[in-house]
Amino acid sequence: MKKISTIILLLTLSTTWAQTDTIEQSLISATNEFRNSILLNSPDYEDFEALKRRWSKIEKDEDIIKDLLYNLTYGIQVYDPKFKRIQKILKKQYPNSLLHTKISEQDVETIKKNLDLLSFINDQYLEDKYPYKIKLDTANINEIKFINIQPNEVIADIGSGNGNQILLTSLIYQQNDFILSEIDFSLVIFLQEKIKRNSSLLFKYNRRIDIAIGKNKSLNLGTRVDKIIVRNSFHHFKKKEEMLESMIEYLNPNGSVIFIEPLKSNSTSVDECKLKMDAEDVIKIINQSSLKISKQEIFQNTLYISCKI
Repeated sequence: MKKISTIILLLTLSTTWAQTDTIEQSLISATNEFRNSILLNSPDYEDFEALKRRWSKIEKDEDIIKDLLYNLTYGIQVYDPKFKRIQKILKKQYPNSLLHTKISEQDVETIKKNLDLLSFINDQYLEDKYPYKIKLDTANINEIKFINIQPNEVIADIGSGNGNQILLTSLIYQQNDFILSEIDFSLVIFLQEKIKRNSSLLFKYNRRIDIAIGKNKSLNLGTRVDKIIVRNSFHHFKKKEEMLESMIEYLNPNGSVIFIEPLKSNSTSVDECKLKMDAEDVIKIINQSSLKISKQEIFQNTLYISCKI
C-alpha cells in the first residue's frame, strides 16, 4: 500500500518545469523534486500520519501538537536525546498537556525516520498534511534572487543548519559546486546523512556538494570560493571580527559575501533569539572589516547585504 501511494504521488505531483525561466518556478520544481525524494527514501510517512491522528485524540489543541513536533524535530537533529530526557523536557514545556505521558519510544522512532519531511514542514516549504503540498514563501524567492548565483561559481553556505535552503538552491543551480559549513558536529553528522539519503537526487549532476566543519574563528573551508552565504548565522558568531577576516581569506578576488540576517524584533515569543541585532549594528561591524558593502535591503525584517573585498 505504501509503495502504491508513493507512485501515485510521484505521478500526480511530478514537476512540469523541466527547464524553468523564473526563480519562482525553479523553486517549486526543486521543492517538488526534494519532496518526492524524501517520500521515496522514507516511506514511513504513513506511520507519521497515524501518529498525528493518535496524538490529536489526546491533545485537542492542534497548535500544541505542531509546536511539540517542531521542538522534537530540532532537538533530535541537534542533540538526539535519550527517551527519558525527552519525556522530562516535554513535561516541563507542556505541563497542561497529556502528551508527555502518552508519547512512546516508537513515536520518537517514527519522528526520527521522518526528520527530512518534518524539517521541510517546519521550515514552511510543505503543508503539514498528506500529500504535503508545496508552500511558496516570498522570502525564499527574494533570497535566491539577492544571492544571484552565476554559472560555475563555487558557493559556501555558512551555518547550514538542517540544509534545506541551500540544498534546494543547489537543485536550482545544478552545475555549481557547494560547500555546507556547520560548527555543530551533531548537525554536521545530520547533514552528511541527509545528503547520503538523497544522493540520487543531489548527485545526478556533475558537481560537488561538500561539508566543512567550521570553527569559532575560521570558516575552515579548505579552499577559496566565489560566494559566501551567511544566513541566519552572523548574530551567533562569538568572534565576529575574526570570522569576517576568515571570509576574506577564503574569498576569490572577484567574489562576494552575502549576509542574510534576521533582525531584532519586539516579539515576546520564547523562540525569539536574544542574540539578534539591529541593522545598524550589523552594518557597523561589517564596515569595520575590509569588506565593502555594495548592496543592501531589508525585506520582512531581514537584512540582506552583499559585500566585495
